Order: sequence, then structure tokens, then C-alpha cells
Amino acid sequence: RYLHESPCPLPWFCPNNSHDSGVPAQEFAAVAATRPRYTISALLGTGATGLTQGVEFGILEKVNFIGHKTEVRYAPNQDFRIFIRRINGLLAKYSCFQQGGGIRFLDNNHTAIIAAIRFNRQHGDEPVFLIITNLDIHNQQSLTISFQEPELIGRKLYEVISEQDIKLSSPNLSLALEPCGVRIIRADFSEIS
Repeated sequence: RYLHESPCPLPWFCPNNSHDSGVPAQEFAAVAATRPRYTISALLGTGATGLTQGVEFGILEKVNFIGHKTEVRYAPNQDFRIFIRRINGLLAKYSCFQQGGGIRFLDNNHTAIIAAIRFNRQHGDEPVFLIITNLDIHNQQSLTISFQEPELIGRKLYEVISEQDIKLSSPNLSLALEPCGVRIIRADFSEIS
């Protein structure tokens, strides 16, 4: 919130981790924390993000570039490259992710979920995005989002990660997010409107 409420727009660099910190497995107690943390830093920041070497492969401890070299250990079946590429593709393609402002949080200060709408303040013809992340590494969390939000009314919904259309049967969407779950919903103008 601070990045977007700052009085002057700053080109913030919001890394998921840095050369001074541990990797997500060390900092947040689970390698799976990479998904929601990277989503937040990339899509809820103001345009630039990053990871240290090895995070994309689920590294368990940061690589020490100075001093005694230890064996690099990876979590089994934790390859985040495709996920990171998809997030970076959104970041590069849509200008709403590269500017301050154009964000409204919808999570009502939930203890584990961060949910926000991202929209382009200058160009209303760009899709609107709903970014929802579960930071809880152990438990499923639930949240209900109203699709009566002004930026979402009358739009066609598409979940970017699962690559599936979303059909609403009511004006609310109830979501259950698995531990470290991420939903990125693109809301396009409907052809019917």
C-alpha cells in the first residue's frame, strides 16, 4: 500500500529476496512461498522485481558466492520457471503493473490473503486484473470477492494461471486458496456489452 500511496511516484525495485536475505524457503519457511511472494512483488509493485539465483528451481538455501561453497540443495518437484515466465509476461505486456496507483485492495485486511484490483489509470481500454494470494504456507484460506466492483462490472473473466474462463452464477466469487495459492483473474471488456 505504501508504494501506491507515496506522494511522489518512485520506480521501486521490489525483489522477492536479495543477496542479503535467505531464499523463500529460509525466509518464509517453505519453498512454495515463492509463488505468492513473487506474484505480490511483481504485480502489486510498480514495475520491477527480481529473484536471486536458484530461487526459480526451488533452492532450499541461498547460494554463497563468497567463502566456503556448500552443496546446492533443491526442493523436489519445485520448478517455478514457467510460473515466473507467465508473471513476467503480464508485467511486460500490461502497463497497469508498471505504474503507481491504479490499485484497490479488496482483502479487508485478511490475516493471510492479499487481494487487489490493478487497473490502468490512463487507459481504460486495458484489461483489469484481480490478484489474489494466500501467504499461509500450511492452511487453505477463503475469501469472497464482489464482482459489483466498478472496475469489474460487465467484464469477461479469465484465470491466467489455470488458463480457464470463469463463469459467475452470482455477483460474488467465493475462493478457497490452497496454501501458497495464487489466482490472477483478467477481466476483459465483454463483446456483448
